[in-house]
Amino acid sequence: MARFYVSGRYGNSSRSHGFTAGGRNSVDSTHTRGWRAGVEVECFAMTDDKGRPYDRFDIYMTPGSAGAGHRVLVGQVIEYTDSKGRKSPKWRPAGGRKNTKG
Repeated sequence: MARFYVSGRYGNSSRSHGFTAGGRNSVDSTHTRGWRAGVEVECFAMTDDKGRPYDRFDIYMTPGSAGAGHRVLVGQVIEYTDSKGRKSPKWRPAGGRKNTKG
């Protein structure tokens, strides 16, 4: 058995699906698990208050495959636009808010 296990999900489905490179049914969530630790990443296409699109990634610490417990939001990576219109990633720590979804 492999040491790490990766699954992907798209839409509101609770089932895991195969990975795709893009398109209508591309994966919007991945979960990589060890035995008692893991990381889940959810992807969102967002729009700011001025109607400009940007990407947001929520990163969770999880209990892994064999562990019991809840996932905890550790932070977000957002697509930041500076004053000159250049886009780059920006890290936003979350402070360990618990989330029982998933």
